[in-house]
Amino acid sequence: MLSSNKSVTLILRAVTILSKTIKVGEYLSSLHILAIKQVKTLYLWLLECSDSYLTKLFTFYAIDRDEAEQVVSVALSKQPELVRLALNSHPEGFAFMRFRRPGHILVYKG
Repeated sequence: MLSSNKSVTLILRAVTILSKTIKVGEYLSSLHILAIKQVKTLYLWLLECSDSYLTKLFTFYAIDRDEAEQVVSVALSKQPELVRLALNSHPEGFAFMRFRRPGHILVYKG
């Protein structure tokens, strides 16, 4: 039979190990939550433009309309011959020439 001092010491060691385990678990959970917070969902956008001969379609991903407008502004400033006709969101996806673009993608910031 264990003396009362030894049993108290064993109990204290078990409590210490358990508390360290819980702290590690909380730390890992907080890391997992941080990782989840750094995931962004980008949605598919379709930009329709025209030059003097053809209508052209451009697809890209953006978080929201504001970001999509910024992308369009930069792209059209680099190609002044293009005239913007329409900008539409396609969260359901878009198929063209047997190729399907997903409606949204997840981006992990790391």
